[in-house]
Amino acid sequence: MLLFALLPLSVWAAPKLTQESVFVGQVYQKELDSEATVSGQSGAALPNWLIFRNNILQGIPTENDIGTHLVEVKSASGSDFHTLKFVVKEDTENPCGTEDTFWLEAIYSNDEGTQMRLDAAIEIGQFQPLETLRVYSANYSRKFRNVELVMADAEDPKFAVIWKVACNDVDAATDAMDAFITEDEVDYEQIVLTKGRVIPGTSKIEATTVVSTTTKRTTRGLYGNDARPVRLNPMPTYKCTKGQLCEMLIPEDIFRDQEDGSTFNLRLSISSLDSNAKQYFALGDRNITGISMKSGEFNFRLEARDKNDQMVTAPFTINVYISPKTNHLVDLEMDKPIKEFESDPLESARFIKRLSDALGAPPSTFTIREIKQGVNPNKSVVTWSNNSLTAERCNEDAIMELKNRMVTKQKERTKTEFIKAIGPQFYVRKASTRLTGNCLKESEMETTQIVPVASEPSSAGIGNTNWMLVLIILGCLLLLICLILIICSIRGKGKKKIPSEYMTKGSPVVFPEEVDEDNGDHAGTPMLTREERPPLKVSTTENPLYKPPPPLTAASPRIPAGSAHISAAQKMPPPYVPP
Repeated sequence: MLLFALLPLSVWAAPKLTQESVFVGQVYQKELDSEATVSGQSGAALPNWLIFRNNILQGIPTENDIGTHLVEVKSASGSDFHTLKFVVKEDTENPCGTEDTFWLEAIYSNDEGTQMRLDAAIEIGQFQPLETLRVYSANYSRKFRNVELVMADAEDPKFAVIWKVACNDVDAATDAMDAFITEDEVDYEQIVLTKGRVIPGTSKIEATTVVSTTTKRTTRGLYGNDARPVRLNPMPTYKCTKGQLCEMLIPEDIFRDQEDGSTFNLRLSISSLDSNAKQYFALGDRNITGISMKSGEFNFRLEARDKNDQMVTAPFTINVYISPKTNHLVDLEMDKPIKEFESDPLESARFIKRLSDALGAPPSTFTIREIKQGVNPNKSVVTWSNNSLTAERCNEDAIMELKNRMVTKQKERTKTEFIKAIGPQFYVRKASTRLTGNCLKESEMETTQIVPVASEPSSAGIGNTNWMLVLIILGCLLLLICLILIICSIRGKGKKKIPSEYMTKGSPVVFPEEVDEDNGDHAGTPMLTREERPPLKVSTTENPLYKPPPPLTAASPRIPAGSAHISAAQKMPPPYVPP
């Protein structure tokens, strides 16, 4: 009995109730069983903002759906039955709190209902988290937010998919906008960048107040009635070659400003989006000009500002392909600091134009291969080649003709007319050419043919040659020793013997007391002094023939020191008779 009493309670138990909150514009998705059936309350149709496809209950509520909605979900057997209670409300919290929020808005000019809005949100959800997206009608997106346009404006929009990209950071916002624009898989009409805050406490009545979409909306910028410039069309993709002058025209219909006019009435500039890439391009006269010394894909952004410095951007890409092959190189050493080439992207373009004027050829004829510093930072060397000379074969006559237009034939000095044609801005000190590629190979082959190739000697021949070389060296040494001995012997015989005797040997010696002081005839006669004293210092170098006199004997008569004259009775010595 108890079992039968409980059975009706299990069969007629109240269905399960699940409450879920959904914000206006939020993408809602819930996967159900494959055989489940979904309907509105008491089997009615689903609310307008919900659809059931691929076993997924999904939808996007609008501002007209604020309130409560009941959805019944039943299993195929009917045993599982529950009710989903949706509470749709406005999202009144500012994403960036007390700071201004930057939103990106993908604008669509056609609105075919919930399914189209879902498809648009899911498509953008490939690049942005789906839960961060909001899909609003054009009128409501301006009702619950107090925003101003930062970039671009839309003509007659129907709905927009919006998401936050930055908080009070315009640079980060514009970078996010440029990155999203490069995605080609998203099919939207236009992209808009807005800045502002959510208005708290927006009511349903205010939200459902409809403004006719046929009325053209005028948006004010930061400077009163001065509207911001808008981007009308995307920039094209450009193709260039490494080392060659590239001039890319800017279409006139890229931007439009209500007060200032078309693109070229605005202040234009470009900036690189690749942080690790050097910028080789700059704005020229209605074009983008430069010479890239690297190959690859480079991303840039063209910026346009009006007189009040309100900006709009358009990203673009430059694909730089590798340089063609060459078989010659020309080096120009110039009095120009290398930093001028590095700081100004247009400087290399000016050089190519001056070179083309000097040689009378179009700028596309030349390819810069390298720009490097010279002997000091105030000098630079530019290496280039001529594209009109084919690299398939070596045409040395054409290369020599090119060289002769720059340097003289005899002393290979840089021609004055070539220096003047290049101009003082790129004053050329020296011009020289080099062969490379197939020209270098042919030159090596010719050199190899001119030089005779000697046969390789055998090992026995090498041994005999070494022994002969040793014998020749020994013979030369013996001959040299013999010559030295002969010369020394000849010089020894020719020397004269230095006499070791006195020069006055055999002459009579006169003593002092035997000399008459009044008679001067004895001046040339050797005699002894009154007081014989040895010299203080005997030097053989002054007079090698000098020898001191022998000592006086005791038998020698001496005259007293006080006597001044010799007595007359003194006997004179006998005359000297030589032996």
